[in-house]
Amino acid sequence: MRRSLAGWEAKGAAALAAAALVLAAACREPQASPGAAITAAVSAFVDEACRQQPVWATEIGAHDRDGELDDLSPAGIRARAAWLRQARGLFLRFDPARLDPGNRVDRDILVHHIEGELFELQELRGWESNPLFYTQLAGNSIHL
Repeated sequence: MRRSLAGWEAKGAAALAAAALVLAAACREPQASPGAAITAAVSAFVDEACRQQPVWATEIGAHDRDGELDDLSPAGIRARAAWLRQARGLFLRFDPARLDPGNRVDRDILVHHIEGELFELQELRGWESNPLFYTQLAGNSIHL
């Protein structure tokens, strides 16, 4: 059964809204230290990234989404890029000077990772031009 584009856009918008609420809540705890807030935000980010990228989840050992593939529909890609831009903004709001060295490095790595993903989604667009993209996606989705 084929889903309409409107259905995919609604699904992507709902996922984006849910992820935004989780990430925003992680940073709004008034009594939370910067370290606790960024730890919660990183955890929420990884959980949502696993939901949006089940192949990556399989690769890192989170097997609750085995058997699923990433949503590479135009709406899915737009939703992922919007979520990544929002997450990048969230992590950039953490003042590195107020974080301990470990959390500061985690923040910087995550921001650069997000920027790399945005570059892939918005500029490289490998799913449109790289013939190995889909074979790698299929191969990486297999859990042995």
